[in-house]
Amino acid sequence: MDFFFPGKSPDDNFVFNPIVGPISSLTIEDLEITFGNLKGGKAPGLDRIDYRMWRAVFITDKIFMLDLFNRCFILNYFPRCLRNARVFFLLKDGKDPGLCNSYRPVCLLPTLGKVVERLFLIKLNGWLDQHNIIHDNQYGFREGRSCDLAIHTLVETMEFKMNTDHLALVSLDIKSAFNNMNWSVLFKIFNDIGLPSFYRNFIFYYLFDQTVLYINDVCETTRHCFKGCPQGSVIAPVIWNIYINTILCNNNTTFYTQAFADDLALVVSGRRARDLQSNTNSALEQIALNLSDLKLKLSAEKCQALVVRSISSYKFSKRNYTVLNRKPTLKINGYSIKISDSLKILGIVLDNKFTWSPHILSLHNKALFLTCNFNHIVKTKWSLNKNLIKLWYSTNYINKCSKHPDWDPPLHVVAKTEFIKFRIWAGHANLYTDILGNIQLDNNISIKNIPSSSKFIIINENISNADFEVYTDGSRIEVETGFAVCIFQENNNIENHLYKVKSHNSVFQAELAAIHCAANWAASKNVSINIHTDSLSSIAAIKSASARSSFVNNIKQDLVKIKHLVGLSWVKAHVGIQGNELSDQQAKLATTTGVDTIIPAPRSYVKRLLNKFMIKEWNDYWRQYNSTSEARVREYPEHVSPQFLIHSKFLIYFLSGHGPFLFYLCRFKILDSPLCVCGQVGDADHYTFSCSLTQKFHLVKPADAHKKAWFQNLINNSQALNKLKEAFRISGGVCDSLTQAV
Repeated sequence: MDFFFPGKSPDDNFVFNPIVGPISSLTIEDLEITFGNLKGGKAPGLDRIDYRMWRAVFITDKIFMLDLFNRCFILNYFPRCLRNARVFFLLKDGKDPGLCNSYRPVCLLPTLGKVVERLFLIKLNGWLDQHNIIHDNQYGFREGRSCDLAIHTLVETMEFKMNTDHLALVSLDIKSAFNNMNWSVLFKIFNDIGLPSFYRNFIFYYLFDQTVLYINDVCETTRHCFKGCPQGSVIAPVIWNIYINTILCNNNTTFYTQAFADDLALVVSGRRARDLQSNTNSALEQIALNLSDLKLKLSAEKCQALVVRSISSYKFSKRNYTVLNRKPTLKINGYSIKISDSLKILGIVLDNKFTWSPHILSLHNKALFLTCNFNHIVKTKWSLNKNLIKLWYSTNYINKCSKHPDWDPPLHVVAKTEFIKFRIWAGHANLYTDILGNIQLDNNISIKNIPSSSKFIIINENISNADFEVYTDGSRIEVETGFAVCIFQENNNIENHLYKVKSHNSVFQAELAAIHCAANWAASKNVSINIHTDSLSSIAAIKSASARSSFVNNIKQDLVKIKHLVGLSWVKAHVGIQGNELSDQQAKLATTTGVDTIIPAPRSYVKRLLNKFMIKEWNDYWRQYNSTSEARVREYPEHVSPQFLIHSKFLIYFLSGHGPFLFYLCRFKILDSPLCVCGQVGDADHYTFSCSLTQKFHLVKPADAHKKAWFQNLINNSQALNKLKEAFRISGGVCDSLTQAV
């Protein structure tokens, strides 16, 4: 406790006089979103009350809870009873349990305090984004940013610079970053960025006079906090992003700094090796000075560096070296930084030749570790329950270890496809028109700063004495999609609107568009309507506060403006409701005769196109790749496709020759002879076409010229597949009897 929460030092003197500042009141929608996003199973703090109890209180009396939280906000006050935390110490992976710095202190606030934090964060994030405070190079704890995007940007930056310059990538470790945050410096930063009084006061009461309690079966001890912010809290990551922000503002043409929470990455370039050394040491000195101003220090022994030679200098090397002949000397405050051939950063292992071999090797080691653990419980004579093994295998093993060379797409094809999908959705890249064409996509948007009243929409199911009853439906016939809006007045159908959307649009989008169309019609006529739809998913999307689809949010924005005119309810489909049956018929008609309208393509459409792209790449690779070990496989399929995975394992046995065959077992020294009991070589063809033991289940052997057509017919012939299955069961019995005899 003394290591992580030491007593007050002269540097920790902190004086702040809070003056109450104005803030807009919270709304019921703010609370609905916050309580709706609370996850169960979270450990409570000192009060031992979990989220379920507070959620029940909120449901019982929403106005009381709203008044309670608004009172805290009006007073700019974080209650003292909610700021005291219980601390746990988590051992870091691979660290020595005997050292204090091998542990990470995690503080658990009372659950009601976490609710207050989340409500405060709604206001704080809005102000930070409105004034563009947080630097774009901060990828931690930000909506729309991720570890994948951070490493992609870092690698792209390095690949661009290494064409002409040598590079140094330095991973910087800040010593006890969260625990050493100085409050005086923090509030000076608040003054510099012009943070309003409300936010400063609230954070002051959040940090000031805070105590942490450690308790176990033997003892309990309490410490007061005079610096830092509690790890495990909701506000702490955002406060840290503000605190470290100045470090990211010093980028220039020679060095690039990126942060993921408290993990800093520095990329420095230099035309010559001596320039690289000079530029890197200058950048490190500048960062160390900036951190010193923040009362933070770099842990030089934990910092590592990677040096990459420029591509343009390869031709000047007598031996065509791809690494520098002499590594530069890099120092932080007089301490040398270790320069390695590979460096792990954000879960990815980069190497100084950009071969990615060390990263692949690390994945191999993970797979090997899983395989060894799996083999401990899977034996030939005894084992765990087969259902448990299958569950473990499918969830933990197969995704990391299993890549069948014939029937799964090759790893490089899958990786290329996943990278394209990542760039389209995360990077919003417009580089793949050859795959997507010029179709507008329904991209995800940032919803953090959308007002809660627009995110969480409360729409009545029915408006009493509505002017019209409206039934909506969407439909898809083959590749055509449409939707219909049927308007009723006093049980009479007075008007129908039919619209046709593009073939790439989904029925879900059509259902949403129909609701949107009905609402817009009511707004244009200034009349009240009750909308009835048989699409529960559409209603759920409209009511969801976490929907990030641009298309869905545009509909929600329009509904918010006219929700006093619209009621929205679900009706069961195909139970004889006149309006629903009519809208269903009209929606089918709309697929051919409806008015054309444009809706952005959904994510499912991109997935379908990329799946087709992957299959095409796979087949191109299949045709170009030549291997004697796959000669038999290539005799039968016309092309490769995931559809082969749907069929039984016996089909794979036949194609690969790997299965319950004496020839196969002999090849791997399990049996001494490849001969069947009938005297011929016991391979897949033998048991399928000619063995006397399987005569009842023989298939007609095709001529070489007709093998592909024969195989295509086999796939679609259930009777033939059953014969193949029975034949291989017999061959399996022969193999079992002979192996037991051995």
